Amino acid sequence: MVKYSTIDAAYTQATWSSSNTTVAQVTSDGVGTNSAAIQTLSIGSAVITATSSDGTKIATCNVIVRDITDFITLTVIKQGNVIMNGFVTGDVYSQITNGSPQSIELNSFYMFDGYSGSLVAFTTDPTKLGTLKAGHTTNLGKKLSSVYYPIFKWTYTWNGKTYQIEHQLS
Repeated sequence: MVKYSTIDAAYTQATWSSSNTTVAQVTSDGVGTNSAAIQTLSIGSAVITATSSDGTKIATCNVIVRDITDFITLTVIKQGNVIMNGFVTGDVYSQITNGSPQSIELNSFYMFDGYSGSLVAFTTDPTKLGTLKAGHTTNLGKKLSSVYYPIFKWTYTWNGKTYQIEHQLS
């Protein structure tokens, strides 16, 4: 929802438009009000414009639509590690941070050997995964014994769609 007002009061006779209707489109002009409903359709940006009925007053609003993957970050936590020729021995954890304004549901966590592709660890246990609230961080990992630069993979659900993200210790 966007609103348009003049210095003195709300302007109720504006017409609304989008510069990029494949990203965001005006779905309701809010006739008799100073607002319009906007629906986002894809990743990208658009400028929403409100124009007065006489065409002399214009207000704009930039809308940037981002994917949830833009808000999820991964880092590696190492404790007491020894790395020889790429083989890791010690405690290694993958930390996932939800920088979005909404919760995500963590579904699974996997750790693979970076050379052989062998599965080193995994969990789908909801008590270890579950909901990762907006702005929160969690981590999973294990003590490794001679695992080549491990690869960490998380799967999560947001708004009914499942995503995966991975990173490798280097």
